[in-house]
Amino acid sequence: MDANLERKQLTEQLFINREYNISHPTYDSELEFYNMICEGDMERLKELNLENVYFEQERGVLSKNPVRNARYHLLVTVTMVTRFCIEKGMHEQKAYGKSDVYIRKADEAGTIEEINRLYYKLVFDFAEEMAEIKKSEALSKSLRLALDYIYDHLNESLGVQEIAEYACVSESQLRRDFKRYLATTPADFVREKKVEFARNRLVYSDISYVDLANDLGFASHSHFIKIFKEYTGMTPMEYRNKKYRKHFIDG
Repeated sequence: MDANLERKQLTEQLFINREYNISHPTYDSELEFYNMICEGDMERLKELNLENVYFEQERGVLSKNPVRNARYHLLVTVTMVTRFCIEKGMHEQKAYGKSDVYIRKADEAGTIEEINRLYYKLVFDFAEEMAEIKKSEALSKSLRLALDYIYDHLNESLGVQEIAEYACVSESQLRRDFKRYLATTPADFVREKKVEFARNRLVYSDISYVDLANDLGFASHSHFIKIFKEYTGMTPMEYRNKKYRKHFIDG
């Protein structure tokens, strides 16, 4: 873009902001907002009245189209929140996975009301996850290593022995740690996370059931269906038929 044109556009935007009393949030207030999410501070976030954030002119106008303007703000927010949460301890794959889901949902949303609800949901989704991370900071180093290994190898057939070896503990110690801190077993935790991943893929992609079972390291398609139904009450086909590419309306 021509430098003179850029200066002209900037001057025009500053004039509009001054005439209509539009001002962006301060840098400090933005940092405070992201810090609330990273700290999992649910109470302070609830006080911000985030349900109506995109009706406030002070957020800035990124597009003359109101829906597109709201969508752009959401994309900026989820991008920043993702990176702040990763820096504060959220596992990269989990953070980027959440980000991808919300970006796809934002792309599908057709009204400001839908985007507002989506914005509210993403803020508290990340905040709740960070609150759990804060609670688990007392976890042993070996258990944190085990969790990282699981998230990094969800596409494989994971065994307790393999996880324990990576975490440098015995299988019995690993089972005790999972029971004590997470109230589950390593095997159940792995299955739960595989199903969680599968649910997102079924809703937001066209992957076949067989390919999804293979991608997640299940021994067979039928085993995948059995485990998926145990956790969701539905087969993968039933789940996709009910949820596939639904707009973000009822959360």
